[in-house]
Amino acid sequence: MENGYFERIAEHFARLEAESIGPDALRFLRWSLLNYAGGSIYAAANGCCGELEAFYSAGRKGSGQAARWGSKDLYAPADAAFLNAAAFASLELDDSTRGSVHPGSFIWSSVLAEYMQHGGTAWTIIKSALLGYELMTRAALLGADKALELGLHPPGLFGALGSAASAAMMICGCGTDGLKAAGLKEASDGSNVLKETEIIVNAVGLAASLLPLCPFTAFTEGSDAKDLYGGWGAYIGNMAAEAAVFGLTGPKHILSGIKSLGSIFKGENGSEMPLGQPYMIEFLNVKEFSACYSVNPAVNAAKKLLEEHGIGPKDIRSAVLDSYPYSVDIDPGDAELNSTSARLSLAYCTAAALMGDEIDAELFTDIDPRLKKYAPLMERISVRSFEPYGRGSDANRAAKLTVELSDGRLLSAEYSGGNVAGGSGAGLSDERLKKRFLKQSSPYLGNEKAEALADAILSFGSESDIDYIISTLKTL
Repeated sequence: MENGYFERIAEHFARLEAESIGPDALRFLRWSLLNYAGGSIYAAANGCCGELEAFYSAGRKGSGQAARWGSKDLYAPADAAFLNAAAFASLELDDSTRGSVHPGSFIWSSVLAEYMQHGGTAWTIIKSALLGYELMTRAALLGADKALELGLHPPGLFGALGSAASAAMMICGCGTDGLKAAGLKEASDGSNVLKETEIIVNAVGLAASLLPLCPFTAFTEGSDAKDLYGGWGAYIGNMAAEAAVFGLTGPKHILSGIKSLGSIFKGENGSEMPLGQPYMIEFLNVKEFSACYSVNPAVNAAKKLLEEHGIGPKDIRSAVLDSYPYSVDIDPGDAELNSTSARLSLAYCTAAALMGDEIDAELFTDIDPRLKKYAPLMERISVRSFEPYGRGSDANRAAKLTVELSDGRLLSAEYSGGNVAGGSGAGLSDERLKKRFLKQSSPYLGNEKAEALADAILSFGSESDIDYIISTLKTL
C-alpha cells in the first residue's frame, strides 16, 4: 500500500464540507451512536468492567473534564475514552463495518471525550466520527487477513487508528482553543487544511507505532485482559492525538517504509474504493446478539430450526453443528466458561437458542445458573469445522445445524451471514435499533426519558443535542 493512503483519507475529511455528506451517511452515523449509547447505558447501570475501572481509575480522577458514563467522576479524555470503550466493548453489542472490526466503541468514546474536554460543534463531531469509521475500516481491510492468520483480535489491534484520527480532528476543530492548541489560526486560504491533515497523519502514525497485539487467547480463556482491548485502543488513540497536537510526530511511512508495518497492512482490499462513494459508515451492521459474531450463524441456524419445526430441547437426542472454520478455531471448546469466553462458545450459544432463550447481555451476566441449565443439551452438541465455508476475509460466515430427534428423524437448518470482511447495512432501521435501545435503557432511565434520548440521537444535528445526549449518559 502506498505511503500516502492515510494522508489522502485525512485530507479528504479535512476539506469536507457539510453539504457533501448525504442523508445515508448521516443516518448510519446516528444509528451507530444510538447503538453505542444503549450499550453504554446498560454497561454503566450494571457495573460492567467494575474491577477494571477500580484498578484503572485510581489516581486518575479529576484530571480533566471528560466523564465516565454513569459517574460524576471526571477524567482526561484518554482516560475517559479508555473506561467508556472498555465497558461498552465488554458487552459484545458493538457495530461493525468491514474488515472484521467494531469501530463504534473506539470512535464514539474518543469523539465524545474530546468534546467534553474541549467543546466544539456538531459538524466537527459528525466529521470526526465519519473519519474514524473510514480510516479504521480501511486499515482493517488492509490487515484483517494477516491479523486472522496470526490469531490476533482485529478490533483491539486496529481500534487505536480510528480513535487517533477522530480525536485529532476533534481537537483541531473544537473552536478557538483547539485552533491555538493545534498551532492553527483562523484562516480561509486552505492553510489550516494542510496543517490539520499533518496533525491527523502524525496522530495515526504515533498510534500505529504503539498498536497492541491483542492475541485472541485472552478472549477464548475469558481473562480480564480481553476487556482491556477495547479501552486500550481508545487510550492510545486519544493520547496519540494529544501528542500530535502538541507537536510530536509519527512515522509517515508506517505502511510501507523500512521495517514498517507493511507485513501486517499488506492487503489491497478497500483501497480501490473512492472516498465517499460510499463512506465506510454506510456498510454499518449492528450485532444481533450480545456475543462474538463468530456464533451468530450457529444461533440463527438454531432459531431457524425451531421456527420451522417447533421442536423442544427434550426432543433432541443429539446435534451436529458444522460452522465456518474461524468460528471453531476461536471456540473455547471443553474449557470452563465464564461471562467472557461463553460469548465465543458455539455449544453454549446454540444450546441457549435451542432452548428458546434470548442471546442478550443477561445471558452472560450471571452465567453459573445458565451453565447448569444448558449443560445437558451442550453435551449432546458436537461442533465441527466445515472447511467449504472458507477461511480468511473471503470466508462465508455460515453454519448448518443437524439434529437427531428422539424418534430417529433428522432435521437440519443452515444460515449464511455472508462475507467475513464486512456488513451491508441490510435490515437496519430506526424502528429496529430504537426497539433495542429502549430495551437496554428504559429499565434505568424510565420509558419517557429513554424515548426522548433515542429521538434526540436519531435527529441530532446541533451542539444542544450533543450536550443533552452527554448529560443523560453522565447522570444515569
